[in-house]
Amino acid sequence: MAYITKAERQIAQLVADGKKDKEIAEAVGVSWHAARQRLRTLSEKIDASNRAMVAAWYVRTYEVRQ
Repeated sequence: MAYITKAERQIAQLVADGKKDKEIAEAVGVSWHAARQRLRTLSEKIDASNRAMVAAWYVRTYEVRQ
């Protein structure tokens, strides 16, 4: 698996929490466009084709371990 940055992990968590792109951008302190690009990059790294897959990946990868 590709290296996931702390920022990408935070974005995945926000997606799993059901946040919209604008809310994600505000939470991480970037523009809406930058948030979309980071989500797109993360999706490519984890081979996810939609937000539901990103959310499922996050829960499976991080929340099960806690």
